Amino acid sequence: MLFQNLYKMISFLGSDISVSVAMREERIQQLLPLRTPGSVYVQTCNRVELYTGVGIATSETVLHLFRVAAGLESAMVGEGHILGQIKRAYLQACEMGKLDRGMHKLFLHAIRVGKRVRTQTAIARGAVSHASATLNIITCKEAISLDSIILVLGANTITRNVCDGLQKRGYTSVFIANRTESKAHEIAHTTGCTVVDFEHVFSFLAMSKVVVSALKLETALFTLGDFPVQRCIGIDLSVPRTINTQNASEYPHYVYDLDEVEKCMNQNLACRCFEVLRAEELIDEEINAYRASMIRGNRYATHCHA
Repeated sequence: MLFQNLYKMISFLGSDISVSVAMREERIQQLLPLRTPGSVYVQTCNRVELYTGVGIATSETVLHLFRVAAGLESAMVGEGHILGQIKRAYLQACEMGKLDRGMHKLFLHAIRVGKRVRTQTAIARGAVSHASATLNIITCKEAISLDSIILVLGANTITRNVCDGLQKRGYTSVFIANRTESKAHEIAHTTGCTVVDFEHVFSFLAMSKVVVSALKLETALFTLGDFPVQRCIGIDLSVPRTINTQNASEYPHYVYDLDEVEKCMNQNLACRCFEVLRAEELIDEEINAYRASMIRGNRYATHCHA
Protein backbone atom coordinates (compact mmCIF):
# COMPACT_ATOMS: atom_id res chain seq x y z
CA MET A 1 0.00 0.00 0.00
CA LEU A 2 1.34 3.46 -0.87
CA PHE A 3 0.41 6.09 1.69
CA GLN A 4 0.03 9.68 0.56
CA ASN A 5 -1.87 11.85 3.03
CA LEU A 6 -0.72 15.36 2.14
CA TYR A 7 -2.28 17.93 4.49
CA LYS A 8 -0.94 21.03 6.22
CA MET A 9 -1.26 19.13 9.46
CA ILE A 10 1.14 16.32 10.43
CA SER A 11 0.89 13.60 7.80
CA PHE A 12 2.97 10.73 6.45
CA LEU A 13 4.13 9.15 3.22
CA GLY A 14 5.50 5.66 2.81
CA SER A 15 5.26 2.02 1.87
CA ASP A 16 4.73 -1.01 4.05
CA ILE A 17 4.69 -4.82 3.89
CA SER A 18 1.72 -4.84 1.50
CA VAL A 19 4.10 -3.96 -1.35
CA SER A 20 7.13 -5.89 -2.56
CA VAL A 21 10.67 -5.44 -1.26
CA ALA A 22 11.62 -3.91 -4.62
CA MET A 23 8.93 -1.24 -4.24
CA ARG A 24 10.09 -0.50 -0.69
CA GLU A 25 13.62 -0.03 -2.01
CA GLU A 26 12.32 2.48 -4.56
CA ARG A 27 10.40 4.30 -1.84
CA ILE A 28 13.57 4.76 0.22
CA GLN A 29 15.15 6.67 -2.65
CA GLN A 30 12.02 8.81 -2.98
CA LEU A 31 11.69 9.70 0.70
CA LEU A 32 15.29 10.26 1.79
CA PRO A 33 15.62 13.57 -0.13
CA LEU A 34 12.43 14.78 1.60
CA ARG A 35 13.83 14.16 5.08
CA THR A 36 14.39 17.51 6.81
CA PRO A 37 14.81 18.74 10.40
CA GLY A 38 11.40 18.61 12.02
CA SER A 39 10.35 15.40 10.27
CA VAL A 40 10.55 11.81 11.55
CA TYR A 41 11.86 9.12 9.19
CA VAL A 42 11.04 5.50 10.02
CA GLN A 43 12.87 2.80 8.05
CA THR A 44 12.65 -0.87 9.02
CA CYS A 45 12.73 -4.10 7.06
CA ASN A 46 8.92 -3.88 6.83
CA ARG A 47 8.22 -0.21 6.18
CA VAL A 48 9.59 3.12 4.97
CA GLU A 49 7.72 6.18 6.24
CA LEU A 50 8.23 9.93 6.62
CA TYR A 51 6.15 12.00 9.04
CA THR A 52 6.08 15.73 8.28
CA GLY A 53 4.09 18.83 9.20
CA VAL A 54 3.08 20.80 12.29
CA GLY A 55 0.17 20.98 14.70
CA ILE A 56 -2.29 18.16 15.14
CA ALA A 57 -1.93 15.03 13.01
CA THR A 58 -4.55 13.89 10.52
CA SER A 59 -6.88 11.17 11.73
CA GLU A 60 -5.36 8.72 9.22
CA THR A 61 -1.86 9.48 10.47
CA VAL A 62 -2.71 9.04 14.17
CA LEU A 63 -4.52 5.74 13.60
CA HIS A 64 -1.79 4.41 11.32
CA LEU A 65 1.16 5.29 13.59
CA PHE A 66 -0.59 3.97 16.71
CA ARG A 67 -1.39 0.68 14.95
CA VAL A 68 2.21 0.43 13.76
CA ALA A 69 3.54 1.05 17.29
CA ALA A 70 1.15 -1.58 18.66
CA GLY A 71 2.45 -4.14 16.17
CA LEU A 72 -0.88 -4.52 14.36
CA GLU A 73 0.61 -3.50 10.99
CA SER A 74 3.68 -5.75 11.25
CA ALA A 75 4.32 -8.82 9.12
CA MET A 76 4.28 -10.68 12.41
CA VAL A 77 1.31 -9.21 14.29
CA GLY A 78 2.26 -8.22 17.82
CA GLU A 79 6.05 -8.30 17.35
CA GLY A 80 7.99 -6.03 19.70
CA HIS A 81 10.89 -4.75 17.58
CA ILE A 82 8.85 -2.08 15.82
CA LEU A 83 8.24 -0.14 19.05
CA GLY A 84 11.97 0.22 19.66
CA GLN A 85 12.48 1.23 16.03
CA ILE A 86 9.84 3.95 16.29
CA LYS A 87 11.42 5.22 19.50
CA ARG A 88 14.86 5.35 17.87
CA ALA A 89 13.46 7.17 14.83
CA TYR A 90 11.84 9.74 17.13
CA LEU A 91 15.05 10.26 19.13
CA GLN A 92 17.10 10.62 15.93
CA ALA A 93 14.64 13.25 14.72
CA CYS A 94 15.03 15.09 18.03
CA GLU A 95 18.80 15.12 17.51
CA MET A 96 18.49 16.42 13.92
CA GLY A 97 16.56 19.53 14.84
CA LYS A 98 13.69 21.03 16.76
CA LEU A 99 10.44 19.08 16.43
CA ASP A 100 7.05 20.69 16.47
CA ARG A 101 5.16 20.28 19.73
CA GLY A 102 2.49 18.29 17.88
CA MET A 103 5.09 15.88 16.49
CA HIS A 104 6.48 15.32 19.98
CA LYS A 105 3.04 14.53 21.35
CA LEU A 106 2.16 12.27 18.42
CA PHE A 107 5.22 10.06 18.88
CA LEU A 108 5.15 10.07 22.67
CA HIS A 109 1.53 8.86 22.57
CA ALA A 110 2.46 6.26 19.93
CA ILE A 111 5.24 4.92 22.15
CA ARG A 112 2.86 4.84 25.09
CA VAL A 113 0.19 2.89 23.20
CA GLY A 114 2.85 0.43 22.04
CA LYS A 115 3.89 -0.21 25.64
CA ARG A 116 0.29 -0.53 26.84
CA VAL A 117 -0.62 -3.07 24.15
CA ARG A 118 2.35 -5.27 25.05
CA THR A 119 1.78 -5.08 28.81
CA GLN A 120 -2.03 -5.19 28.89
CA THR A 121 -2.65 -7.82 26.19
CA ALA A 122 -1.10 -11.14 25.20
CA ILE A 123 -0.86 -10.21 21.53
CA ALA A 124 2.83 -11.15 21.24
CA ARG A 125 2.37 -14.58 22.81
CA GLY A 126 3.16 -17.31 20.30
CA ALA A 127 4.03 -14.86 17.55
CA VAL A 128 6.50 -15.72 14.80
CA SER A 129 9.45 -13.38 14.28
CA HIS A 130 11.85 -12.80 11.40
CA ALA A 131 14.43 -14.71 13.42
CA SER A 132 12.20 -17.72 14.07
CA ALA A 133 11.09 -17.80 10.42
CA THR A 134 14.76 -17.76 9.41
CA LEU A 135 15.52 -20.61 11.80
CA ASN A 136 12.60 -22.59 10.38
CA ILE A 137 13.91 -22.17 6.83
CA ILE A 138 17.39 -23.35 7.85
CA THR A 139 16.42 -26.25 10.08
CA CYS A 140 13.18 -27.52 8.54
CA LYS A 141 12.57 -26.27 5.02
CA GLU A 142 16.18 -26.63 3.85
CA ALA A 143 17.24 -29.19 6.50
CA ILE A 144 20.78 -27.79 6.69
CA SER A 145 23.12 -30.21 8.49
CA LEU A 146 24.44 -29.27 11.94
CA ASP A 147 28.08 -29.12 10.82
CA SER A 148 27.43 -26.68 7.95
CA ILE A 149 29.14 -23.28 7.95
CA ILE A 150 26.57 -20.53 8.48
CA LEU A 151 27.56 -16.88 8.00
CA VAL A 152 25.42 -14.22 9.70
CA LEU A 153 25.87 -10.59 8.63
CA GLY A 154 24.81 -7.65 10.78
CA ALA A 155 24.60 -7.06 14.52
CA ASN A 156 21.07 -6.38 15.74
CA THR A 157 18.21 -8.05 17.58
CA ILE A 158 17.31 -10.28 14.63
CA THR A 159 20.84 -11.60 14.08
CA ARG A 160 21.34 -12.06 17.83
CA ASN A 161 18.22 -14.24 17.97
CA VAL A 162 19.27 -16.17 14.86
CA CYS A 163 22.72 -16.91 16.28
CA ASP A 164 21.25 -17.88 19.64
CA GLY A 165 18.66 -20.15 18.01
CA LEU A 166 21.24 -21.88 15.82
CA GLN A 167 23.50 -22.60 18.77
CA LYS A 168 20.62 -23.98 20.81
CA ARG A 169 19.67 -26.27 17.91
CA GLY A 170 23.16 -27.72 17.82
CA TYR A 171 24.83 -25.88 14.93
CA THR A 172 28.56 -25.81 15.57
CA SER A 173 29.93 -23.53 12.84
CA VAL A 174 28.06 -20.24 13.15
CA PHE A 175 30.02 -17.11 12.27
CA ILE A 176 29.05 -13.45 12.49
CA ALA A 177 30.46 -10.36 10.80
CA ASN A 178 29.55 -6.71 11.14
CA ARG A 179 31.06 -3.44 9.97
CA THR A 180 31.38 -2.37 13.61
CA GLU A 181 33.21 -5.41 14.93
CA SER A 182 32.65 -4.65 18.62
CA LYS A 183 28.90 -5.18 18.15
CA ALA A 184 29.55 -8.57 16.56
CA HIS A 185 31.71 -9.51 19.56
CA GLU A 186 28.82 -8.59 21.91
CA ILE A 187 26.56 -11.08 20.13
CA ALA A 188 29.30 -13.71 19.96
CA HIS A 189 29.88 -13.40 23.70
CA THR A 190 26.26 -14.21 24.54
CA THR A 191 25.50 -16.76 21.79
CA GLY A 192 28.75 -18.68 21.34
CA CYS A 193 29.24 -17.91 17.64
CA THR A 194 32.59 -16.83 16.15
CA VAL A 195 33.40 -13.35 14.86
CA VAL A 196 34.75 -12.91 11.33
CA ASP A 197 36.57 -9.75 10.25
CA PHE A 198 34.21 -7.89 7.89
CA GLU A 199 37.08 -7.38 5.44
CA HIS A 200 37.27 -11.17 5.01
CA VAL A 201 33.56 -11.70 4.38
CA PHE A 202 33.92 -12.45 0.67
CA SER A 203 36.54 -15.16 1.17
CA PHE A 204 34.52 -16.63 4.04
CA LEU A 205 31.33 -16.59 1.98
CA ALA A 206 32.99 -18.97 -0.48
CA MET A 207 33.04 -21.62 2.26
CA SER A 208 29.52 -21.09 3.59
CA LYS A 209 26.42 -23.23 3.16
CA VAL A 210 24.04 -20.54 4.44
CA VAL A 211 24.36 -16.75 4.59
CA VAL A 212 21.87 -14.72 6.63
CA SER A 213 22.07 -10.98 6.02
CA ALA A 214 20.45 -8.20 8.02
CA LEU A 215 22.82 -5.41 7.08
CA LYS A 216 21.70 -1.85 6.49
CA LEU A 217 23.42 -0.79 3.26
CA GLU A 218 22.43 1.54 0.46
CA THR A 219 23.31 -0.97 -2.29
CA ALA A 220 23.79 -4.74 -2.63
CA LEU A 221 27.01 -6.18 -1.24
CA PHE A 222 27.03 -9.57 -2.99
CA THR A 223 26.04 -11.13 -6.28
CA LEU A 224 25.30 -14.82 -6.71
CA GLY A 225 28.69 -15.08 -8.42
CA ASP A 226 30.30 -14.42 -5.02
CA PHE A 227 28.68 -17.55 -3.56
CA PRO A 228 30.52 -20.89 -3.44
CA VAL A 229 30.39 -23.30 -6.38
CA GLN A 230 28.11 -25.73 -4.54
CA ARG A 231 24.50 -24.80 -3.73
CA CYS A 232 24.26 -22.12 -1.05
CA ILE A 233 21.17 -20.73 0.70
CA GLY A 234 20.80 -17.00 1.20
CA ILE A 235 18.30 -15.40 3.57
CA ASP A 236 18.24 -11.68 2.86
CA LEU A 237 16.42 -9.74 5.58
CA SER A 238 17.76 -6.38 4.43
CA VAL A 239 15.98 -3.46 2.77
CA PRO A 240 17.57 -2.49 0.44
CA ARG A 241 18.58 -6.08 -0.32
CA THR A 242 22.17 -7.14 0.37
CA ILE A 243 22.23 -9.95 -2.21
CA ASN A 244 21.77 -9.11 -5.90
CA THR A 245 19.90 -12.05 -7.43
CA GLN A 246 20.26 -10.97 -11.05
CA ASN A 247 20.70 -13.92 -13.44
CA ALA A 248 19.59 -16.31 -10.69
CA SER A 249 18.81 -19.07 -13.21
CA GLU A 250 22.52 -19.38 -13.98
CA TYR A 251 23.39 -20.44 -10.44
CA PRO A 252 22.44 -23.38 -8.17
CA HIS A 253 21.84 -21.10 -5.20
CA TYR A 254 18.53 -19.93 -3.74
CA VAL A 255 17.91 -16.66 -1.90
CA TYR A 256 14.90 -16.06 0.34
CA ASP A 257 14.08 -12.35 0.52
CA LEU A 258 11.70 -10.63 2.90
CA ASP A 259 8.72 -11.28 0.64
CA GLU A 260 9.21 -15.03 1.11
CA VAL A 261 10.24 -14.93 4.77
CA GLU A 262 7.16 -12.91 5.66
CA LYS A 263 4.84 -15.52 4.15
CA CYS A 264 5.73 -17.73 7.12
CA MET A 265 5.09 -15.13 9.76
CA ASN A 266 1.36 -14.92 10.50
CA GLN A 267 0.32 -18.57 10.60
CA ASN A 268 -0.95 -18.38 14.18
CA LEU A 269 -2.74 -15.03 13.93
CA ALA A 270 -6.21 -16.57 14.26
CA CYS A 271 -5.59 -17.68 17.84
CA ARG A 272 -4.68 -14.08 18.75
CA CYS A 273 -7.77 -12.39 17.29
CA PHE A 274 -9.17 -11.55 20.73
CA GLU A 275 -5.92 -9.85 21.70
CA VAL A 276 -6.02 -7.81 18.48
CA LEU A 277 -9.49 -6.55 19.43
CA ARG A 278 -8.23 -5.61 22.89
CA ALA A 279 -5.25 -3.82 21.34
CA GLU A 280 -7.59 -1.84 19.09
CA GLU A 281 -9.57 -0.74 22.16
CA LEU A 282 -6.36 0.55 23.76
CA ILE A 283 -5.48 2.38 20.54
CA ASP A 284 -8.88 4.10 20.55
CA GLU A 285 -8.25 5.20 24.16
CA GLU A 286 -4.87 6.66 23.24
CA ILE A 287 -6.25 8.43 20.16
CA ASN A 288 -8.79 10.16 22.40
CA ALA A 289 -6.06 11.02 24.92
CA TYR A 290 -3.85 12.44 22.16
CA ARG A 291 -6.64 14.60 20.75
CA ALA A 292 -7.58 15.85 24.22
CA SER A 293 -3.97 16.82 24.97
CA MET A 294 -3.71 18.73 21.68
CA ILE A 295 -6.98 20.56 22.35
CA ARG A 296 -5.79 21.53 25.85
CA GLY A 297 -2.53 22.78 24.38
CA ASN A 298 -4.29 24.88 21.75
CA ARG A 299 -6.60 26.41 24.37
CA TYR A 300 -3.59 27.29 26.50
CA ALA A 301 -1.79 28.85 23.52
CA THR A 302 -4.90 30.88 22.61
CA HIS A 303 -5.28 32.08 26.21
CA CYS A 304 -1.61 33.13 26.37
CA HIS A 305 -1.90 35.21 23.20
CA ALA A 306 -5.22 36.80 24.13
